[in-house]
Amino acid sequence: MEKAAITAFVHNVLGPVVNMLGNRLCMVMSVSQDSASMGHDIIMLASAIDDQLVPGACGEELRELTRDMEDCIERFLHRVACAEDQGAPRARRVARCLRTAHIRYRFATQMKALKKRLSETRERWLTHAILSQSSRRPDDHTTPTPTCLPAQVQPEHVELNPVGIEPAQRELLTMLEEEPAELRVAAIVGFGGSGKTTLAKAVFRSIDVTSRFGSSRAWVDRAKDKNTGEILKSLLQQFGFHQILSVYDERKLQAQLKNFLRGRRYLIVLDDIGNEQWWENIKSIFEESDTNTSSRIIVTTALRSQANYLCSDGKGFIYQMQSLEDQDCKRIALGMAPPLELQMGSEELLKKCDGHPLSLVCVANYFRSKAGQPTGATGQHCRELCRYLGSHIHEDRYFERLKGLIVDNYTSLSNHSISTCLMYLGIFPADVPLERKVIIRRWLAEGYAIASSGIEGSDKGIAQENFETLVDRNLLHPISNVCKNADVKACKSRGTVHEFMLRKSIVERFIMSFPDWRMKVRHLCIDHRKPRNRRRTTDMNLSCVRSLTVFGTAGDTIFEFNRYKILRVLDLEECNDVNNKHFEHICKLWNLRYLSLGAKITVIPKAVAKLKLLETLCLRKTSVEELPVQVIGLPFLLHLIGKFRISDHGYSKSKLIKISEKSKLETLSGFIAEFNSHEFLEILGHMKNLKKVKIWCCQSSAAGDHDSILARKLSEAIQEYITGPFYIGDHHDRKLSICLQGFSGSFLNSVNAPCDSELRSLKLHADELRSLPHFVKCNLGLHITELCLSSVTVTRDVLSDLGELEQLLYLKLIADRIDEFEIPNGAFPNLLRLCFMVRSPYLPTFEAGALPKLVSLQLLCRDLEGLAGVEIGGLVKLKEVTLHSEVMAYTKQSWEIRAGQHPNRPRILLPRRG
Repeated sequence: MEKAAITAFVHNVLGPVVNMLGNRLCMVMSVSQDSASMGHDIIMLASAIDDQLVPGACGEELRELTRDMEDCIERFLHRVACAEDQGAPRARRVARCLRTAHIRYRFATQMKALKKRLSETRERWLTHAILSQSSRRPDDHTTPTPTCLPAQVQPEHVELNPVGIEPAQRELLTMLEEEPAELRVAAIVGFGGSGKTTLAKAVFRSIDVTSRFGSSRAWVDRAKDKNTGEILKSLLQQFGFHQILSVYDERKLQAQLKNFLRGRRYLIVLDDIGNEQWWENIKSIFEESDTNTSSRIIVTTALRSQANYLCSDGKGFIYQMQSLEDQDCKRIALGMAPPLELQMGSEELLKKCDGHPLSLVCVANYFRSKAGQPTGATGQHCRELCRYLGSHIHEDRYFERLKGLIVDNYTSLSNHSISTCLMYLGIFPADVPLERKVIIRRWLAEGYAIASSGIEGSDKGIAQENFETLVDRNLLHPISNVCKNADVKACKSRGTVHEFMLRKSIVERFIMSFPDWRMKVRHLCIDHRKPRNRRRTTDMNLSCVRSLTVFGTAGDTIFEFNRYKILRVLDLEECNDVNNKHFEHICKLWNLRYLSLGAKITVIPKAVAKLKLLETLCLRKTSVEELPVQVIGLPFLLHLIGKFRISDHGYSKSKLIKISEKSKLETLSGFIAEFNSHEFLEILGHMKNLKKVKIWCCQSSAAGDHDSILARKLSEAIQEYITGPFYIGDHHDRKLSICLQGFSGSFLNSVNAPCDSELRSLKLHADELRSLPHFVKCNLGLHITELCLSSVTVTRDVLSDLGELEQLLYLKLIADRIDEFEIPNGAFPNLLRLCFMVRSPYLPTFEAGALPKLVSLQLLCRDLEGLAGVEIGGLVKLKEVTLHSEVMAYTKQSWEIRAGQHPNRPRILLPRRG
């Protein structure tokens, strides 16, 4: 009876169900394949759109379709895959697959609809292409200009009386005249339109150069468009060898040129050079023909890397083009005697031009077009041009050269990833400094820097490479020269480039800087720092927003976090109205990868554990004093930034160790260690991925025994961190920062660092630092390459100990006062960069033979008087001296004169602040 009932149920009930599922099973089971196929389609569509192979309307439709496909895949992956299921037993994964069958079917239906849209759009695209081709006349043999090609960028305009180049011209002329009596290369580097060619032409035509080099001068225009043979021909032609123009044997051309140049003093200018290969082909001609003649070669380039390469032998000279001064900017853009009303309306506009000559010339041309009006150009014209500058650059004929320059830079970027990274920077207002680490972490969180090789850690490498490329091309310019190495820590977008890219991003619905209910937007930036900028956003579609960045006051509408469906980045660091009540809603943003919070956040609840995909949590601007240990347990968290205690209430030590062993944290910067909250120190060594740790040690108000216990716990934690095994590849780059509040440096004397330490960078702050801690003087001195010490006074003993650290490459000393001391001969044998950040204007002096490899000297003392007794003549490798941005004019002038007398002519830099 029971068997018959079961059989009847199977045939009569389950039969139809199985048949129905059988029809849907193929669709459900093929979801993963469909999503992979859509991923390939997205890449192909992005490439076609990026190369502008698709006409306007179809291109817009495909762009919208591409983003819908991305969103669909992202939601699907979240719903059917879970972080906890990685490595789960087979039975658990099968059970989850069954539970999500209805979701898979729903997404399969959506993917089928998207593929149908793709097919229909492709057909319209092909039909449009066929109709366009058939509409041409049979006898029309002209080749149409593709819409994707940028406007041709003309050579930089050379004015008869160029403005603002006199100091640079004097500097270059001095380089041409000075010793040594051997071949030297001068590289003029800067963004297109910054006046490189104008400067080189002014030097080339100057009376001093004409009398010094006579007829042995040659100028090669647009060298990047010429091959080696064409460059050689051009030089020989200018030197009078007209009969060789029909010969194209490169070896014969090289021999001819070498014979002519041998024994002569010559000046060759190669304007707008390309890659370095041509230099490898012909540099031997110049090197072998030069026999103590003081010959010079000047090159102009937009790439910093090329300038560094050409001048890498130590005999070269690099001149970085500087922004024009305010007075020169007004003179170019507004004319010699502009009306007062025009001047009053021009301040913000000139700020956007950023001292860039070509931008200023374009603005001047625009204002000249208004001269025929009764009132001429007015302040209102200035304000309107400033407000819609991006649109004018895109559409106005007076900005055609500037547009061509920017488009040429954009389209010449190597791949879609870096061009997307450049567009993404439009999120930030032009006056906001861009921190290197923040930008890279946001690119990674957005998925805009993905390595094709799939090697672990390579995504970060791609992001870093993209950032360096943008700096190398001068699309971003540094705002601070104070750095432990040649890397740029912070930069700013160029004003007109930012306006152009922001306009392009808005047109393509990639970024929206103001709310618009009519559009779906990927990245939303709200800048309400000024009351007049505020707009309502009640009806805006927020379902497709992938990043939200707020400056100032956002308003409650933006904080309706239930309306964000796939948000990846939430940057509220500069937002002044997000508070604790919003955080419970933030914790429901399942796709969040990057979270930065502002000053009104005081508590982080345990619900933060719901943010399973979070990679970066930045709390440095918050008032959070304590974090739940659940934060450490977030499965993908890499960077935890702020100043906080770790609350481990209710957790046994074994459970804390288990959490820490699973942690992927690389940056923990940082946490507070006190006697009554030192338990976290005991598990620090179990986090095997940590690369950067910052610890604040706070003195206990109780008796001294408590401090000795804390010192012992800290010593054990440091030893485990700097010697323990490492799970990720670049393990030779561990960094440690210790701030002793109320302790002296001797507090750390119990730390014992074995010889196998992996620590390479140490920052140490103590109220009193009479001598270098033992663990630094002994074993760590064999490994540490970067050291920063901060104290009220840096004593002679500390300076003496430091000089014996043979592996040290970078040293920074921060103090109110540094003892009188002469750095002896042989001290700091490998040091490359030395920074003094002091209040007192008295600095150590250098004995001849000290610091033999130093390339950068940073004297950041606002009250520095003249040279302050510092003699740089013995620093044979010196390339730059950085002074405080507020030093007296007399001090700056003194250092410029002294630098001009140094064989290397080191640059005198003043850090630019945002």
